[in-house]
Amino acid sequence: MSRSGWQVPRSRCHVPSAMCHVLRSQFPVTCPLPMKTPLQLRTYELLMRTASTDIDTTGDWRIEQVARRMFESASEIGAWMERASGAPSRERFRESLHEVHAHIRQVKLWLRVLDDLGRIDPEAASPLHDTAEEVQRLVVAALRTSAASANGVTTS
Repeated sequence: MSRSGWQVPRSRCHVPSAMCHVLRSQFPVTCPLPMKTPLQLRTYELLMRTASTDIDTTGDWRIEQVARRMFESASEIGAWMERASGAPSRERFRESLHEVHAHIRQVKLWLRVLDDLGRIDPEAASPLHDTAEEVQRLVVAALRTSAASANGVTTS
């Protein structure tokens, strides 16, 4: 169990086994990376939850594609978050956050599709959805704050 209260199950996941092994070897349950903000921490948590969630594909290539797209979107969230944290300008920072927001919406879409098709356990989908919602709230707040500061408005 990590400091944030979530644990990565060691069961089978929908990501190809080689990729699962790489993810788990590079990112153990307790995050070794320095997370500077709650948004970065929750983004990392979302990626780990997505990678470790069991999805019933049972040989259906369409479900495998949906699961793969959900994981790819979660991976893109992490990549764009890193771009945002190292952005050279406020404009680049906001562009990166807009990309994070777009990919969050995709993760939520794919999760909803898998849940509606009954291919993901509701108990596994709920924390994943909650984490995605939290990341989305944090991104929207960061976008609003950066827009307000760009316009010279102070936020409290």
